[in-house]
Order: sequence, then C-alpha cells, then structure tokens
Amino acid sequence: GFIDLEAALGYIYDKVRDRERASHFVTPRLKMLFDFGLKAIVPYVELDTSVSQNGLAALYGANPYLDSHASSDALLAMPSTRSYNLSIGFNGSAASPRLAYRLYLGANFMRDEVVWYINSVGTFGVATGNNNRLFVGAEISYQPVGGLLIAASVYARANNSDAEYYVNDANINADLEVEYSIKRWRFYAMGEVIGRRNWSCVEDVEGAATDIFTAPLTVDLRAGISFRASRMVEIYADGYNLLNSRIYDYAYYYRNGAGFMAGVKIDF
Repeated sequence: GFIDLEAALGYIYDKVRDRERASHFVTPRLKMLFDFGLKAIVPYVELDTSVSQNGLAALYGANPYLDSHASSDALLAMPSTRSYNLSIGFNGSAASPRLAYRLYLGANFMRDEVVWYINSVGTFGVATGNNNRLFVGAEISYQPVGGLLIAASVYARANNSDAEYYVNDANINADLEVEYSIKRWRFYAMGEVIGRRNWSCVEDVEGAATDIFTAPLTVDLRAGISFRASRMVEIYADGYNLLNSRIYDYAYYYRNGAGFMAGVKIDF
C-alpha cells in the first residue's frame, strides 16, 4: 500500500469595483488517498479552501430579485465568503468496475456566508453570517450491461449559523438517473429530490425577522431522448418538471410547470 498525496497553494487577489481596498486570500489544498491494494475500499482525507466574491454583480447573478436600493451601503462593504472545508470518506469499485461508489462526511467552516431574506413581497435583502456546517453524502453508479447506466446520489447538511436570518440551502438533495444508449440513440430519465428551504421575512423597520417562508420538499422529474444524426448534429427532445411540481428557487418564485423542449445541437 501507499499514500497518494496532492497539495496545492493558491492566491486570490479580490478587488471589487467601487471598493477602495482589495482583499488577499491564500487558499491551501491537501488530499491524501490511502491505497491498500483493495479496489473495494480506498479511504481519503481532503482539506481545501474556497473564496466566493460578494460584489453587486455576483449577488445579482445569485438572486436577480435583490433589492439593492434598500441596502446599498451594506452591499458595497460586504466581504467575500470564505469556506474552509474538511472531508473524509472512501470510494471504491466492484464487480469488474461495473459498480463504483463514494461515501463521505465532513464540515464546512464558512465565514461571511450569504443569506437572503424577504424585505417585501417580490424583493430580497442580503446579509452574512458564520456557519459551521456538517454534511454527509453518498454516490453510486452501476452499469449492469453495456449501454445502461444507473446512478444515484444523496447529500444532507446540518447548519449551525450565527446569522440573524435563516440559511436558505435545502437540508437534503438526492437524485436518481437512468440512461440507456444504443447505437446513435440515447434515452434518459432523472428524478431530483429538493429538500425543504427557508427564507426569513422582514417587515420590522429595525430589520428583525417577523415571519418565515418555507418551500416544501419537492421532486423534479425529467426525461429525454436524443439521436446522433452525424458527428456534428444531434436531435433531442427533453421534458422537465413532468410532475408539475412547484419548485422554488427563491421564495414566492417557482419554476414553470411541466414543459418540453426539442431542438438540434450542432458541435463544430
């Protein structure tokens, strides 16, 4: 057996427009993989650091319903989000690599994590807080016969945030996908489970949360078919949200109902 070691050190110069001073971040990364000669179980430990800029453009990209006028001074001074991540787990394969899996757990120590709150119906304010998050996850893929692939994953998180408002991430995400390819044809179906999400509602002039909007657990079912007419041309038809669920990306704003899309992709 041996230990496969990967290490890296990054640097980020973070200068946001309309801010006088820039920020400087060092982002280390370390991954150790313990190979004992057993393909079924390969343990690993991973540590890394990530930085997300919270300038006005990035915030509007994350939430187009941001009310920038209500908190313009705070937005200009909002720091970047830093996340210090630890993950341990193991992956492996079996049955002549037809079956592969990964199990892991860990923690994200997040500083100045962005949280959104409703400051009036239709618009959102933004704040930050420190969040020490625990998470656990599993992934598996299986190819019983040539051309058929079955894959599934689940990810759950528990937040411990000091923010004044609710953290908006779903408490659990899971998906199951089945894909079958034969000659030039490809068929797929996928179901995604999106856990409950919360947004604080702020009606108090002093900014205190007075209510909560909760998006329930929902399921997004998708299916599609495609045909590779040539090396460059692919014809496809996709159906999405086939259960006609109310899937909220933001409080009060849910995706369109069941829909279909068809077209032609051209790869040059």
